[in-house]
Amino acid sequence: MDQQYVINSWLERLHARHSRLGALILTMMGDAFIPRGGAVALSSILEICAAMGFAGGAVRTAMSRLQADLWLESNRVGRASFYAPHARGKPVFAASIKRIYGPRLTLDEAPLRLIVLDQGAGRDALRTRLERLGYGQLAPSIMVAPATGPAPELGGGGYVLTASAAASTMRPLATRIWPITDIATQYRHFIETYEAIQPDDLATLTPRDALIARFVLIHDYRLIILNDPALPNQMLPPDWPGPAARQICAALYKSLLSASESHISDTALGPNGPLPPPNPPLALRFPD
Repeated sequence: MDQQYVINSWLERLHARHSRLGALILTMMGDAFIPRGGAVALSSILEICAAMGFAGGAVRTAMSRLQADLWLESNRVGRASFYAPHARGKPVFAASIKRIYGPRLTLDEAPLRLIVLDQGAGRDALRTRLERLGYGQLAPSIMVAPATGPAPELGGGGYVLTASAAASTMRPLATRIWPITDIATQYRHFIETYEAIQPDDLATLTPRDALIARFVLIHDYRLIILNDPALPNQMLPPDWPGPAARQICAALYKSLLSASESHISDTALGPNGPLPPPNPPLALRFPD
């Protein structure tokens, strides 16, 4: 398989979807730069984005918006600008990294956690935060998710209840609350896009192209999995495509990791010069 054709086709698809550049930059931060301390030079972001076909002005505009929205913060060292996750965004990055790269969640069944929202001023913000954690809206004041971990901190803005439901009602309930059909369609499209590519097909990519391929691959996957509420099997259709998509993503990602990391080591800069080595958890991504 022509590796350059593969990269070009992936980039063409990325641009054809009119993907938000800011979302792609957040993918890059969580995927490659947070494991190396988090702070990266604007020049390094501009360089890799240019290789992916994005103009410098568009990149600078996207970075400014991410800073205004408190996803990133910037600092200057001499004439150079450096960007790192904002304190408010760090917990979201951490949760996303765990969800994307951590062990696959496999539960046959789980009770439901209901959160009843208060009518106070922070209600909309709390609802948005719960949606990012995979909660769906059962009613205007009730959010619901499988009770698979600790209850989220509500800051006095709601009440937590645990409930159970008959197995026969779980799948219809899931379809009503979450966009299960749409998520399944996105997973199947991901599978169709990447299943024909074998890890060995990417082995001879240059380090720069390996990094580009890694960013496009994980960005595609991130946009799906972070909208997947990680429901137990009893709430999912029997032919749920999530595990197959993850398996494909993991195999390709691992095949790209070494070469792409060498490009980062050779080219990306932080406030103190070349970025430090990646933290140990990077090598443990997709453990299953």
